[in-house]
Amino acid sequence: MAYEILRASVLRRVRLRLERSVSRYLSRHQVRLDRFKFTHKHYIREALLADASLNEFASHRARVEELPVTELLLRAEEYIEEIVPFFNLVSYYKFGYGLARPLMRLLYSVEFSPANLAAIEGRLKPGVATVYVLNHRSNADYVLFAVCMSKRVALSYAVGEWARVWPLEVLFKSFGSYFVRRGEKDPLYHKVLERYIQVVSKGGLTQGIFLEGGLSRDGHFRSPKVGLIDSLLGVTEAGGDVQFVPVGLNFDRVLEDTNLLKEAGGRAEKPDAASKVRSLLWLVVTLPKAAASRAAALLVGAWKVARRRSVGFGVAAVYAGEPVSLREALGDELEELRGQSRKERRERLEEFAGELMKRIGGLVPVTAVPLACRAMLEAGADEGATEMDVRREIESMLKTLREIAAPVLLGPAFAGLRSEMAALEDEASGSGRPLLDLTADLISGEEAQRVWTAARAMLRPRGVFASSESTVKLRPEARPLIEYYAASLDGYPFEDIRPKS
Repeated sequence: MAYEILRASVLRRVRLRLERSVSRYLSRHQVRLDRFKFTHKHYIREALLADASLNEFASHRARVEELPVTELLLRAEEYIEEIVPFFNLVSYYKFGYGLARPLMRLLYSVEFSPANLAAIEGRLKPGVATVYVLNHRSNADYVLFAVCMSKRVALSYAVGEWARVWPLEVLFKSFGSYFVRRGEKDPLYHKVLERYIQVVSKGGLTQGIFLEGGLSRDGHFRSPKVGLIDSLLGVTEAGGDVQFVPVGLNFDRVLEDTNLLKEAGGRAEKPDAASKVRSLLWLVVTLPKAAASRAAALLVGAWKVARRRSVGFGVAAVYAGEPVSLREALGDELEELRGQSRKERRERLEEFAGELMKRIGGLVPVTAVPLACRAMLEAGADEGATEMDVRREIESMLKTLREIAAPVLLGPAFAGLRSEMAALEDEASGSGRPLLDLTADLISGEEAQRVWTAARAMLRPRGVFASSESTVKLRPEARPLIEYYAASLDGYPFEDIRPKS
């Protein structure tokens, strides 16, 4: 009895200490928390079980399947238990964020613009369901975006069923994420998921979804999935609305790129849930390759984290765009679409999803490796090109990108050059203009050189080059890898680099 009293007292003190620490963090950064997140799981469960449209649908399916309605309701209850998460502040900010932030800083130099995210948050309509829509390049996407948004809002993700294994299922649910089955045939499941999404969205839950529904295998965007958008259509009833915020993500190194390319080339089977879990766990324990052993890597990585110099896999970057109102985008078609069946309105929703993906394509951050890969392909590095040719292509593309105000996020090593360029733009007037133009050209050339140097240093250990130091020539087998990274910039006005059939 004394032990149990002592244990309960200690646990209570620890819990209170953690909760106070989280509360101070939220207050200090003025983090926006959706009140609906704190709605108990039991309340949502009971609300769904009592939902008139869900019960009516279950009765209809019972007649179609010639089963007792109680059996369908029990099945619906199982689906509810699987989908509905619970949110825990301590778990999200102390465990999730506490692990994610140093992990991302260990693997990457995380680049995003706080001013960009703050400006987009400032344009969101209060009281309107908010959904961040992102491109999907890596299993690290969840972690990357959550880290960037940690001082603004706690996100709830739509997560594939690959994470429905212990302990990932408990962790993701404690972060407020809900699970979505891909390819499920049971109409009752889709009705339960639809009603859950509508209930939480009307409650103001901020969500994050990957429109492609899975990782890009070849670097190009996949066709968007419209199931979740279709479910959100019901939120617009009685004057409601949904605001979609397009977000672009990009990496200098996608940890899963080799396996993804094998799948794209038909040389590997599509990964099952177990292999995806192994991939995620590999992400958690992977450390910079520079260390000779795992123990040494741990020490080196910890030292780099402490000094804020961990850039082992280059840059991981995020950039957000203007919110898109579902009600304004669909306009007069909205009432008609709500009255149609899923099949009838699918084409229009695919068109809307395509527009969102196009916006995302113009927001994908430009980092060194994708830029250099694009430049090598356009400079003809398959047959052999000089480094000068590649640098000129990089410089030309950077000029084009800056003219259209594209998000160029190259990392902290370029901060000095950016400051110099900004200072020149402020002074670009008067009789000294020719000298300023010459200085700007010199800075642009230096920037292109640094981009090439950084990208080459990351690509050379991967065996992509079959050339001397002064000549850039790609190995034939390396072409898919170079195309994979170059394809992330498809949304910008460059030549199409898709392989010719």
